Amino acid sequence: MATGRYTPDWDNLAQWECPEWFQNVKFGIWAHWDPQSQGADGDWYGRGMYFKGGGNYNWHVSHFGDPCVAGTDYGYKDLCNAWKAEKWEPEYLIRLYYDMGARYFFAMGQHHDNFDCWDSPYQPWNSVNIGPKRDVVGEWAKACEKYDLPLGVSMHGSHAWLWFEIAQQYDANMTKEDGKGKWWEGYDPQDLYAQRHTPSRGWEDAGTIHSQWTWGNGASQPSEEYKMKFQNRVLQCVNAYHPAMLYFDDTVLPFYGCDESVGLNILAHSYNTDPEMVVTGKVLDSTHKEAMLWDIERGIPDRPQEKPWQTCTCIGGWHYGVKDYNAGYKSAQQVVDMLVDIVSKNGNLLLSIPLKGDGTHDDKEMRFIAEMTDWMEQNGRSIYGTRVWKTFGEGPLVDASNPIYNQGFNEGINYSAKDVRYVIKHARTEQDVDTVFATIMRWPAERTFTFAHLGRANEYFSGEIESIELLGHGAVEHELSMEGLTVQLPIENTNDIAPVFAITFKPGTDKPISLAEFIDYCKPLVEGADGNLKPVNTGSPNVSALSDLGYYVTQAENSLDGTVEEQAAALVVLRKAFQAYLKASVTEAGAPLYAGDNLTVEMLVEAADFSRTPDTRNGKRFGKPANWIVTNFNIPNGSEGVKQGLDAYEGTEALMLGVWDDRTNVDYDCDLSQAAIRRTVHLTPGTYYFGATFNAVYQLSDEAYMYACPEAVEDLQTSEIPVRAIAWARLNTAPNNGSWWGITFIVEEEQDVTLGFQANLMMGSGTQEFRATRVQLCRYDESKIVAARDVTLQLLDERSNFSRLDGSVTTRFATPKYWQVENFKIPNEADGIKNGIDNYPGYS
Repeated sequence: MATGRYTPDWDNLAQWECPEWFQNVKFGIWAHWDPQSQGADGDWYGRGMYFKGGGNYNWHVSHFGDPCVAGTDYGYKDLCNAWKAEKWEPEYLIRLYYDMGARYFFAMGQHHDNFDCWDSPYQPWNSVNIGPKRDVVGEWAKACEKYDLPLGVSMHGSHAWLWFEIAQQYDANMTKEDGKGKWWEGYDPQDLYAQRHTPSRGWEDAGTIHSQWTWGNGASQPSEEYKMKFQNRVLQCVNAYHPAMLYFDDTVLPFYGCDESVGLNILAHSYNTDPEMVVTGKVLDSTHKEAMLWDIERGIPDRPQEKPWQTCTCIGGWHYGVKDYNAGYKSAQQVVDMLVDIVSKNGNLLLSIPLKGDGTHDDKEMRFIAEMTDWMEQNGRSIYGTRVWKTFGEGPLVDASNPIYNQGFNEGINYSAKDVRYVIKHARTEQDVDTVFATIMRWPAERTFTFAHLGRANEYFSGEIESIELLGHGAVEHELSMEGLTVQLPIENTNDIAPVFAITFKPGTDKPISLAEFIDYCKPLVEGADGNLKPVNTGSPNVSALSDLGYYVTQAENSLDGTVEEQAAALVVLRKAFQAYLKASVTEAGAPLYAGDNLTVEMLVEAADFSRTPDTRNGKRFGKPANWIVTNFNIPNGSEGVKQGLDAYEGTEALMLGVWDDRTNVDYDCDLSQAAIRRTVHLTPGTYYFGATFNAVYQLSDEAYMYACPEAVEDLQTSEIPVRAIAWARLNTAPNNGSWWGITFIVEEEQDVTLGFQANLMMGSGTQEFRATRVQLCRYDESKIVAARDVTLQLLDERSNFSRLDGSVTTRFATPKYWQVENFKIPNEADGIKNGIDNYPGYS
């Protein structure tokens, strides 16, 4: 063991600090590659193949032979020999990863299979002696050195003691003598399997090992010889290959829970060898995070972290699997989403792209790499060398709770075109300036976008704009206002994933708005907003939101003569109210407000189970509605018919617009950006409701609407609906649970009105659709519309997002500020005390 500044105890190791180089590189690739990749049936294959009747077992029997026979010649030891890596070209692959944007690289040292992928003097079962007959880690190291990529080595072998217990009844208890006359003559299987011990409680159950990961719950305890052998292997690898990083697939460190000394010895040796080495572990507490890097498996914290951290994930299964190939991998969109979100929260992303046993990538992986390369070449400067900004983002997901489970396991976040992530790249010289990068997580449907956090009234206001550039395009037109920074997007998207803006601010212009200035700005907005609850057109200014803002303006005026502290507090409250108004600035769609005269059959002919045109009454899934006009929607779908507005999925004839990887099937004269289903009716003056129920609302863009438009419109452009319609609502906000959802609209004079659904199906996902199972048109009974006024704030202080009695309490549960709670006080450990407030899933 190396000696020096660091000693193997947590207090001493806490002097370690995460090096700047790691905080700069941000994105790494991991070759999670070893003999199990030869099996081609996914992760933990070397263990799963011994569970008779399971998927890995059945695969192994059909491709290699039966491993579940005493003394088998088709066990894991034999798979190690079958792994030849015959097409592996490490230099080519490292160049490929570098070009796609990776700035560090991890090689597999050994997995839970205990097979060392380097020239290991302490483990005869290694890649130089058996299988490829090549020094895998060594060759990766040479290639990394050529392309100046820091090398990491992942070590998972501490748990082989438990991992192979299921194989004791087959070949895991074989000895060196059993190998006479076989290919493995001279090698002791116990060096690989390490199974000369009594198995753990529940060893025969595939899932029990997870509850024994910290060596409790009946786990067989590893011998001193086994632990020291593992320690020696890791230290020798560090000394031989000088990795910049070590990764441990353990809770904290190897053998944590039964013997801390091994992990602490490795940690001290690593830092004494290289003080800028990074060592990762999982499920760390605050003490551990002072001494090493927190790694999160397949997950992302929902808030920025004070200290740097890393997510490790994979585009499919950890080890290569044909079933993963067939099921499909993560898309480049999903990985970019994760990367941008992770970096905004002070993290790095380590991504595995599984190699096949022969050392190559399949065609789908190569396509993924090409798509990542395109985005990173254009937008990589918004990733490397950046740091957390004043706020990590804005949009619906900012306030949402998304807790980590054990090691992580909370990925799969549904980002939208309303979500933004921010980072900053600090100036390197006095002549340079700080640059803020703002990434919109999806391309907006509209050609303008407003960054609310950059507005003059926002707490994160950073000054007047010096420059703003869309990466891959150049400077863009923009306007800075109280509401935010509004940018003009080009007609053509610069990439297929997400736009990134580089923004600089004029020095010395970041003076925050005063309370008096803000009040003066808000007062004209709320003029006439008195809380009257009379129905208004859906999509028009939200009367309730304006009334709420007006209430807070009045409250703020009462603080103008107060102390500096009182005015600052009032400004915080008014800002919060202003942001709430901006989020709810238009009247939303919903259920009917009042009882009314049902005009559905009279005006729309049918309320449900919509009729087909004679030519599409052919028993096929898709057809054309007889009583609605369908335009720009004609997509042949083979034996299922032609998509023309009706879909009989699950036996219900529903109005439908959507694409499902079939955009290229359309006729040349069909413009899917203007796909529409509509019907024109003649209405007398009054207040009406047009609604529907849905059994599908899936991945629609912001340019998908339900609307009521004056006159019989034939030239209505999708993008014009918010301007031309009497009332409108975005279909991607509709529920798909069968409840009524629709728009209220007011007809001032007798006239034709077109009711319909229209969507830009060329915008956004290639798989998007809605299905409306029922429709309703009713006219509100004017006698039922009573004079009412909203007095929520005057009497209850808050409408939503309720304040806590103690604002410093950040646990899930707390006590409300304005409500009295009786007979309800339940301690819930780290989640706080249940006492009336619950912020799951992110809102109080």
